[in-house]
Order: sequence, then structure tokens, then C-alpha cells
Amino acid sequence: MTAYETALAGGKHSGFLKNYLGRNADEINKAIRSMQTGNQGISVHLDKIANPTKYVPNWSTLRQGHQQSLINGWQNTVTKHTEQI
Repeated sequence: MTAYETALAGGKHSGFLKNYLGRNADEINKAIRSMQTGNQGISVHLDKIANPTKYVPNWSTLRQGHQQSLINGWQNTVTKHTEQI
């Protein structure tokens, strides 16, 4: 099965795929650009991972577990958007 067929069959991103079925290329490309460079896009989350103090002013006072949780969430967003693209 292709990734597309898996998603259609109820795979990991089936809801996301359903939202974009039938859309034209311009709409899909706009969504891709948003996932890459938008406010919640890959580039922002990669910058959060590299520079957490820029986004979380009290970063140095957070417990290490809390910091790691935030980093994990940002990494998960990067992975999710990459898969969806």
C-alpha cells in the first residue's frame, strides 16, 4: 500500500488527508507553505528547539522534565507536518 492508500484506509493522517481531497493545487501548495513556514510551521518549531529561550522567557527556571516535554512537543509537530507534506 502507498502512504496515500494507507491514509485513505484510516491511517495516521486520514483526517488530514480527507480535508484536502478535491482541493486544487494552489490550495494544497498554500497549506504546504503554511506547514513549512507559517506561525506553527516546521521552521518555527525547529527554531524553538534551537533557541527555546527566545520563545519561553522563563526557560532556565523550568524543571528539566518540563523543558524536555516542550522540546518533545515541538519535535512531534515537525515530524507530523513533515509526514503530512
